[in-house]
Amino acid sequence: MFYPIIYKIVAIGVFNLVAFTYGDKNVDLSVRSSQVSTRDVSFEGFVIQEEDIYAFILKNDYEDDSKCEKRLEEYCKELKEMDPELEKVHTKIKEICGNNDKEKCKEIKEKIIKVIEQFNLGIFLNIKYPLFYEHCDKYLPKCFFFSGINSFNVTFDCNYLRYFCYSQEYKKLKGEIILRAIGNNISNYTDFRKKAKDVCPVLVQQNNNLIIDCLKIERLFLYFNYYASHFCSSLNNSLNDYELQEKCHEKLGKCYFIKNGCKKCDELEELCRKKNITYSPPKEDFSPIELEETLFKKIDLENFYKDARNKGLVFGELKETLDDMLIYLSVTYEGLKEAECRGVLKDNCDFFESLSLEFKKLCQDEKKEKCKDILEVTNRCKKLKKNLYITGFSTEFGDNKESKIIIWENLPTSLNEKECLELTSECYLMRVACNNFIIAACRNAILGCYKRRQDLLFIKLIESQLHKEKYELKSNDEKLKICQKIVMEKCVTLRNTNIRNFLKCLRPKEICDKVEEILLIQSRDLGQALDKVRDSPKEKDCVELKKDCDGIVGNLDSNNEKCATLKKNCEFLRVAEELKSVFLKEKSNALASLENCLKALKEKCDRLSKGEEHPLRISCVFKEETCKRIVSEVSSHCVAFKNNIEKHDIVNRSENGNKTLAEEICMLWVPYCDQLMENCADELKEGNGTVKRVCSQLKVNCKSIIDRLHLEDSLIHKLEGSLSTEEECEKALGKYCAQSKNTTSHIFDSLCKDESDPTKDSTTELCKKLVEEVRNKCPALKNGLEKSEKDLEKKKSRFEKVKQEAEESIKEAKSVLSKVKGEGQDASVSEAEAKAFDATAKALKLYLELKENCKGLQPDCSFTKKCPDSKAVCERIEKLCKGVEPLEVKYHYGEKVTEQCTQVRTTDTWVTSTSLHTTTMTTTPTVTSTLTLTTIRKCKPTRCTTDSSKETQEEEEEDVKPNEAVNIRASAMLKMMLLGAMMMGIL
Repeated sequence: MFYPIIYKIVAIGVFNLVAFTYGDKNVDLSVRSSQVSTRDVSFEGFVIQEEDIYAFILKNDYEDDSKCEKRLEEYCKELKEMDPELEKVHTKIKEICGNNDKEKCKEIKEKIIKVIEQFNLGIFLNIKYPLFYEHCDKYLPKCFFFSGINSFNVTFDCNYLRYFCYSQEYKKLKGEIILRAIGNNISNYTDFRKKAKDVCPVLVQQNNNLIIDCLKIERLFLYFNYYASHFCSSLNNSLNDYELQEKCHEKLGKCYFIKNGCKKCDELEELCRKKNITYSPPKEDFSPIELEETLFKKIDLENFYKDARNKGLVFGELKETLDDMLIYLSVTYEGLKEAECRGVLKDNCDFFESLSLEFKKLCQDEKKEKCKDILEVTNRCKKLKKNLYITGFSTEFGDNKESKIIIWENLPTSLNEKECLELTSECYLMRVACNNFIIAACRNAILGCYKRRQDLLFIKLIESQLHKEKYELKSNDEKLKICQKIVMEKCVTLRNTNIRNFLKCLRPKEICDKVEEILLIQSRDLGQALDKVRDSPKEKDCVELKKDCDGIVGNLDSNNEKCATLKKNCEFLRVAEELKSVFLKEKSNALASLENCLKALKEKCDRLSKGEEHPLRISCVFKEETCKRIVSEVSSHCVAFKNNIEKHDIVNRSENGNKTLAEEICMLWVPYCDQLMENCADELKEGNGTVKRVCSQLKVNCKSIIDRLHLEDSLIHKLEGSLSTEEECEKALGKYCAQSKNTTSHIFDSLCKDESDPTKDSTTELCKKLVEEVRNKCPALKNGLEKSEKDLEKKKSRFEKVKQEAEESIKEAKSVLSKVKGEGQDASVSEAEAKAFDATAKALKLYLELKENCKGLQPDCSFTKKCPDSKAVCERIEKLCKGVEPLEVKYHYGEKVTEQCTQVRTTDTWVTSTSLHTTTMTTTPTVTSTLTLTTIRKCKPTRCTTDSSKETQEEEEEDVKPNEAVNIRASAMLKMMLLGAMMMGIL
């Protein structure tokens, strides 16, 4: 029989009590936290009693009436400090804190003693090996409440039961992974072995201790059958409405991987659909430029592991050596046996050879020596015992002493994720192989790491709120108060989650005392994760680790600098991907080599204004790093693309397939050819002699199809308002085709006629296709427009900021092209003037980009009649685009010229008063830019003529004072002309 999921079995009685403790009794208990999965534990058929709650609160203080009263008083005082009126706890807790009955402790003492006696007796009679999963359902809930009580039987039995139930859950995961990988279309052991021979080498590459079961193939086959058959049998049990709500998604997921192995799966699917619950299997997205999906993606292994960790299980990727695998194969209930090792290798070498090169070499050579070597594990066992003692999981250091059982409440939780993984994996592998009494200590370690995960999952539920309250910056007293307040508020929303959360909500101070330690451990986990990936993160790392960096643990320890590095490199990664996409869309050879890329990138960077905020800026700083990355990626894309074309026989099928198939092939593959063939000419474009490469051949085969598809796209926009129905389309298209016969434009003539018979009208079939295309376009259209809207908002915000800067700069500079002329030297452009010009040019450039983007979205927004879901976003885009106002440019014009004097071989005009010299520059068709230069010079009243020679001027008494004149260099004039041209463009 297939075991139901451990800790997913809380009955209605438990949830009623949770409601009874927190919140109104009549409230439907369906509020959840969405951050972390908290539904790992529920209990069917178990109703929490009053004495259970008292036992959990009092622990050993129940034995003494005075201690009992004192503990209850302290407990209620803690709650009232956070919630004076106890409004956030329910009636039962109010009753406990409002009950002044001195006899209550005596009454509770009797009840607790009675439960302990019944508990011990029940466990003692039923805990003998082998245990069954039903023991977890029956006894484990009591362990949660009574594990803090000092009783040998309770301590020993609960420790063993917790370990057993955890191990069963751990074992179940192995079965589910194999089930996902192998599938359920297996009729016998031979078929299973054959299939396992294909998938196990891939699973072993994961280097996960869960996958080591592939080594014991016969036992794996038995468990595989047991797992599948029990799951199918479990579907025979009818589920009530609440259970369907809780378990539909999980069971549907298993049904998907079992395929047709369970007839009841169809019935379950129908029941769940009525509850609006469906299962979306892992997407098998195919990309022509990527390698085909791996087994891990197909079975959704990454999310499977993530879900398991959210249940508190401790495991992950860990390198397993050949010695580890041989030890695993050689362990019996009596310890390591050489004969067992040799026997297993002899019987299964044909299978093991497929697992790894190491196994293949071992099977081909003499096996005796290797099997003998792995028996020497003394030093390894001593190291493990020492590590267990240092970490607090073993009470004994000597090799000849077994550790004591540590009660759940006192188990250490100070190890981080990696340390827990290494220690528990070593325990799983060596606990039987070692003979130095480590079994109890290993059990303590496994449970301690499990407890740590449970605490961590709860802290994650309140972590964001702690960060919001700046918990890490407060004093210790303030931290405790803040945490307790947050926990109590959170517990109001955690009504219908699981019993572990319920117990933490009963004692908020206890979990808050651990917060500091847990956050520091999380910080170490984050630091180690950042050390591994921060310098070369993947997209997944940028999403997951950035979330942690933005949280409270990102500010702890030395993570600030590491997180800053991660964010910088993630930004570099994002921009590099965008740049790659830009180059590919240009269909150039910019990514054919590092030199080509550097040249193309330099050209783009040179066009950016100095100091301009632009997404490409970081790539311009790291040109070589960017180009190395994207050129390498494109090279990989080309190899994968060529392999995929050949593997799927695309060229042949595009030429010899039916019309529909050829069209689908050309639509999918030719755009990739257009983007890649210039960058990978040797692989895709150029051939030897008359031999054409795959893309060249494909484009020839697809030319007529692609030309027709382009015409159809143009026709769709031509008939944009007439594609709601086929009848409407036929009417409009027929009219259009009739009109085109009388015009000189015959662009769409080929679409108006049947391809196979030009004398026939093709409007019916064509309209059917066009209407369907538009209908299929609607969902993607809305998503695309919403993304474009966000991009426009960002660009508009950036434009408004630059526009404001430009206006302020112009105001500050007053006259950008006006400058005092110094004696004997040319005037230079001031920093304020240069700043004003740069800001103006930048604003005008951004304005033109925005207008171009707005114009480009108009065709897509023409389909709102057929795609009404897109109407709202199109209206927002239209409003946004209308709100874009250009930078206001003021022009300066000269005044009328007065009192000209005689000018003798000089460009200056001598006057006895103010003179104005006006130069007008006109650019076609309509823009005129006028420059006014003003000069004031004092001359003798009776003398207005000067000589050109310097000597003749020495006797003159004139005092010549330039005033706001400017000597315009060629570069300044070029700026003026450029500014005029740009202003003409926006008009």
